Amino acid sequence: MSAEYTGIGVVPGRVVAPAKIMPPPIAAPAERPAPQDAQSEATRIREASAAVHAELLERAEAVTGDARDVLKTTAQMAKDPAIVKAAIKRLDRTDAETAVWTVAGETAVQLEKLGGYMAQRVTDVFDVRARIVARLRGVPAPGIPHSAEPFVLIATDLAPADTATLDPETVIALVCAEGGPQSHTAILARSLGLPAVVAAGVCWRFPKTHRSTSTGRAGYCGLSRVGPRTTSSPPGGPVRAGSSPSQGRAC
Repeated sequence: MSAEYTGIGVVPGRVVAPAKIMPPPIAAPAERPAPQDAQSEATRIREASAAVHAELLERAEAVTGDARDVLKTTAQMAKDPAIVKAAIKRLDRTDAETAVWTVAGETAVQLEKLGGYMAQRVTDVFDVRARIVARLRGVPAPGIPHSAEPFVLIATDLAPADTATLDPETVIALVCAEGGPQSHTAILARSLGLPAVVAAGVCWRFPKTHRSTSTGRAGYCGLSRVGPRTTSSPPGGPVRAGSSPSQGRAC
């Protein structure tokens, strides 16, 4: 089985390697009645926000350049007083998880309407929302899958915290269903020199078992099913070229 997808090439290059799909994001909460102790729930929201902010700043200190700037920006969003206060105000009619989820969703809609650079910050808002809700639930936020061998990462989109801290020796190319040439995924892919395609549609629906993926020819990615021991790569390893974004076509 094979398939071809087109998108926007943000870092040209060619890679042939096994592919792994990013785990599904944190699911939307099932709404519950307003808490009896709203003050306690408000404290939980503040603490979760502060913890996510601290975690992202810690990750920022471990990287440099664009990655550090992106993580610091996202960290500030995690403790945005407008979002935190708006979520706390909703505790008179719903639970903490739903309050954070709804307020962040409304913020994302506002950014989307603004368009341009602001619209491409929507992914950052959803990342922060998922991390805060995960803290409230006491579960880890989804992250990049582990692998003992290099692979191409396929995702709906990547959170800045994941993109900024990925190991380019393991994740050797990116294919995202969403995003644009100015998204944080694209910015960080350029800084790392990773061949990358964004806005590639339903690429993440490809079957999960024994895939190999080729990315290259700015905006083109092909996926084909292979046996568990038939991975391959171009002679001399991945080819990584310049970083000019361009609209791709399948060939």
